Amino acid sequence: MNGTPTPRYGDPNELIGAAILLLSKKAGSYMTGSAVYVDGGFTCSWF
Repeated sequence: MNGTPTPRYGDPNELIGAAILLLSKKAGSYMTGSAVYVDGGFTCSWF
């Protein structure tokens, strides 16, 4: 976990926002072919 923006493991409750976005017909209506990473910034720390 060293070097990541949030140096901790995520809580399952933190996935709720992404789940609502993907399941909502209005919130995600303009999204196509996108990957939604809920990883506390781990993915962007590679760059």
